[in-house]
Amino acid sequence: MAITKIEGLDDEIVADLVGQLKKVVPKNTKVMTVSSLTKNGIKELLYELLKITETERKEAKEKVVETEVIPIIRPKFDDQAWQVEKIEKGYLITGRKIERFASKTRFDNDFSMQRLRDIFKKMGIARELRRQGAEPGDKIQIGKNNVGSFEL
Repeated sequence: MAITKIEGLDDEIVADLVGQLKKVVPKNTKVMTVSSLTKNGIKELLYELLKITETERKEAKEKVVETEVIPIIRPKFDDQAWQVEKIEKGYLITGRKIERFASKTRFDNDFSMQRLRDIFKKMGIARELRRQGAEPGDKIQIGKNNVGSFEL
């Protein structure tokens, strides 16, 4: 426990404040006084915090805490969900799942396109496009029947 902002107070007032505080805190609680302005008591406070931290760390190492294992559930995108193929006019992306996502995309809407790009990233399509050499400005066609197309 620390009383702060004691700068400008005489020792008698500080002692009175410490006494008042000791009456209301548990018996073994250490009461300190500090002033960040004059740096009075800061060093002692830091050493006390270090001592408390070391004690807590030692006790934590001694305790064996059993924690419940929380399963992590992620969407499963299998390797067969999509394919990227270089074509004459750019790149063709096929696959039932990605074509379904693309059919719900408004290609004239920035937010809708950002959603599709996020899906590309999560499914690994963006990485595969880069691996195959796709660059900004290349045309991306989704589905053989051209569900949608845009420039990368």
